[in-house]
Amino acid sequence: MGRRGRAARPVGRCRRHGYEAVHVRGAGLAEEVRAANGGRGVDLVLDPLGAAALDLDLDLLAPGGRIVLFGNASGAGPAPLPPLTRLLGANATLTGFSHGGLLVQAPAKVAAAVRRALDLLATGALATPVTVLPDLVDVPAAHDLLAAGRGEGKYVVALNP
Repeated sequence: MGRRGRAARPVGRCRRHGYEAVHVRGAGLAEEVRAANGGRGVDLVLDPLGAAALDLDLDLLAPGGRIVLFGNASGAGPAPLPPLTRLLGANATLTGFSHGGLLVQAPAKVAAAVRRALDLLATGALATPVTVLPDLVDVPAAHDLLAAGRGEGKYVVALNP
């Protein structure tokens, strides 16, 4: 929202892909999200950082909200969970999600979700930008973009036999 510099491009890209509200991580994020949401927090936080941002997640939540941890994009070791009193005081639900675990435990659920996503892609209801990297030597630069939070969509390497 109205951010300048490096953050302005990702915000614009997100808006082009249909997001109604876009907020960039940084100081004041919780207040910005609350202001955009009528003064209240959000009902759901999907956190790919592996517990590294749990304090922020709790700051963002509305009473009775849910935090879903999946992955560990931060690359850091597992962060400690917040004190039980903080979770209870926030009336928060904290849960984890593992695509790999679900694939083993409930493959039919994963198959149905993949089928639904492919249907959305096929009908054009869902669009994912794809960047084709011409060679393996381009992969480190793409990883750098992703690590800096500036990557967009999916990256595919086109290898010529």
